[in-house]
Amino acid sequence: MYKSKMTLSPQELLRRNVTPLLPISNPSFGSQFSKLANRRIILIGDGSHGTSEFYEARAKITQHLVEHHGYNIVAAEADWPDAEAIDRYVRRRAGPKSSAGSVKGGEDGEGEKAFRRFPTWMWRNQETHEFVEWLKGYNTGLKKEKRAGFYGLDLYSMGASIQAVIRYLDQVDPKMAKVARRRYGGLQPWVEHLHDYGLAALMGAFKSCEEDVLRMLKDLLSKRLDYASAHEDGDEFHSAEQNARLIAGK
Repeated sequence: MYKSKMTLSPQELLRRNVTPLLPISNPSFGSQFSKLANRRIILIGDGSHGTSEFYEARAKITQHLVEHHGYNIVAAEADWPDAEAIDRYVRRRAGPKSSAGSVKGGEDGEGEKAFRRFPTWMWRNQETHEFVEWLKGYNTGLKKEKRAGFYGLDLYSMGASIQAVIRYLDQVDPKMAKVARRRYGGLQPWVEHLHDYGLAALMGAFKSCEEDVLRMLKDLLSKRLDYASAHEDGDEFHSAEQNARLIAGK
């Protein structure tokens, strides 16, 4: 015998399966997500882009998880070198000077400017600025290894990554910086239109830059110990390495 289940209305399904949240303005808003704190990774999701309310909610959730549950990596859908400018600021790292003004809508921040490539609104807004200031304040007084960092996941920033690698080498190895300028030089006409480069390379319209780019990455990796030990800053080498990998991957 088969007994059919009674079909529930959409309203009833929501009532049974959805938990109402406190208003964002409630001081306990972030604590509602403590039940997720046994996870190693928490994904807030692409749907949190778009409005001031979503950005504020995302910031408060992240703040609570960092402050009360020990999460120490904030990974954003943002270009690596742009997020790196913010990471230097919030973790008080060595390297090019950064400021919270890097993520404001204007150009009043000193040092590196972040998130200037489309879509600028995604991170260059007041809610992100306030979160960055909070993260810097949270890290104040913590040991270096305990500070929470801010990292980018996107891989679109070939132009900015080329400049980041050259800027790093200018500081640690000027001769290698000249080599990098020469090897990356062939890509300069294409940094804003990568699809044109791909089409031209596919059709054999010019010599591919792949060999020079890969040699640059290999040479950088071969000097890992020399660069990191001589300047006592593994973070900056890691940043240059990631940018070089990004360029090679494009």
